[in-house]
Amino acid sequence: MTIIENNSLNQSRFQKDNGFWLVVMDVENILISLKKAGLNLSFKILDDWVLESFSPCEKVAYLDIQRENGSRNALHRLGWTLNDVITKYKNENRNSTVIVRNAIDLDLALDTLEAAYNKNLKGILLFGGDGDYMHLVKKLKGRGISVVVSAVKGTFSEGLKRLADEFFYLDDLATPKRSEKKETPIKQQDENALLDDATMNRIQQIIIKKLKEMGGSIPLPSVLSIIWKNTGARCLRDLGIKKSKHLKREFPSLFKGIEIQGNILKLEESK
Repeated sequence: MTIIENNSLNQSRFQKDNGFWLVVMDVENILISLKKAGLNLSFKILDDWVLESFSPCEKVAYLDIQRENGSRNALHRLGWTLNDVITKYKNENRNSTVIVRNAIDLDLALDTLEAAYNKNLKGILLFGGDGDYMHLVKKLKGRGISVVVSAVKGTFSEGLKRLADEFFYLDDLATPKRSEKKETPIKQQDENALLDDATMNRIQQIIIKKLKEMGGSIPLPSVLSIIWKNTGARCLRDLGIKKSKHLKREFPSLFKGIEIQGNILKLEESK
């Protein structure tokens, strides 16, 4: 296994036969850092590196439940355990939005410490360069657990790097992001243009298949992503979570056999 440490490639002293590792990822931290650095890194490449370099007993990803950017489905397919975190919620009494600060950092840290205390782990591999994780690393090393941290170079906390037994930059696995082309609008796009029965039935079957794969329920953002990717109709592409309560009423054929409960979709129970 090779890692970047102090801007040079070094052979890691941690090898696959040295015991089991818990792998944890702050998905929001990694994605935002990659975007700021103008880098692309697929989860498949990252996951391959993990499997090649360590012996993970579990791979856990922490995500903002209200944000859909393709991460959830990609990580699920690669066998990661997904922990959705609420980072903000609506205060109905005051008609305002409450921000839960450091929600992902806190959940990740508490779960990781619990695993360190209750499982026979060789080490922790942390994907996330936030300095808030310094206290977690101190606690883990105090338990005799090795810690390797990885993040994007430009947003990697210097204090976190100093505390970790080893660190590496995700830049070494990533590639420069190409300039994104503007989406070509559908010619004379009518908001009802692609809402024929065949299209609705096709998307409905895709959603039901995904529900079955995920054990009968999936977050609404995942479904919106499916809709956006499978139709160019403007009235579907512009849908957001705030409109979720109206989805089934507006598109009954699309959600036939499917229940919408808040931000979760479930298969309707057979009567």
